[in-house]
Amino acid sequence: MKLAALLLFAAAQAHAEILMTEPNQDGGLIQFANTPCPGKGLEAYVVTGDGEAIEEGCWSWSGKNISVLWDSAGDTYYYDPADMTLTKAGKQFIRRKGI
Repeated sequence: MKLAALLLFAAAQAHAEILMTEPNQDGGLIQFANTPCPGKGLEAYVVTGDGEAIEEGCWSWSGKNISVLWDSAGDTYYYDPADMTLTKAGKQFIRRKGI
């Protein structure tokens, strides 16, 4: 069962279009994607410096910040979009949303 969940997680990340990234404390990245989340919002991933996805969550706008409900811990964290790097797809996403 755990293997099936990991395979689905890897497949979802492979097809996700990354909108924004933010470095994390471990030398990797938090990636914010445009893929709908099974819960509320869109998918977010924690990726190691080696490119391995190790965590998944659901992100959405919360006022001027982005909130992410991380799956493994069930905790919500808030991120300032001013600290993020927008991809080309992210810039288009922001323009379309009027943010």
